[in-house]
Amino acid sequence: MIYKDINELRKILPHKGRFLAIDIGTKKIGVAICDDLQKIATPKTIIARQSNQKDFTKLLSIIQENHIKAIIMGFPIKMDGSTNLMSDFVMRFAINFEKFLSELRVENVVLAVFDERLSSFVARQNIGKNSSRSQHYDDISASLILENFLNCLSESEN
Repeated sequence: MIYKDINELRKILPHKGRFLAIDIGTKKIGVAICDDLQKIATPKTIIARQSNQKDFTKLLSIIQENHIKAIIMGFPIKMDGSTNLMSDFVMRFAINFEKFLSELRVENVVLAVFDERLSSFVARQNIGKNSSRSQHYDDISASLILENFLNCLSESEN
């Protein structure tokens, strides 16, 4: 099951353990991970897209190495809350990734999509145009998605 509602997630997510966020693009996937206490989101890596099978295998390796409890996929929506072609692309990715994990019998990992509005914009702004990383911000976008998710999760707790 792919969760969309933060209140549903609050009920099922563990209070300790690492979460992984991914910023899914057509050419790259940004990856970030939080600490076990779910306080700090850190950029992890950028995966150059090859094929779903190869990309999923790389993500699975990161999931297993870091004992990930939940995967938060950035879900791009317009400022008015409506979806777009990239939203459809990400949802297909999420469904296919869920199927991949299921076929390998990977259990106890929660999958969710989470509003990523402006994460890439903010990541680019934080890096700056003259930086050597100016074209490589996807992992920072993923960390912003995860940071926003963790903030929303802790807000819904109060």
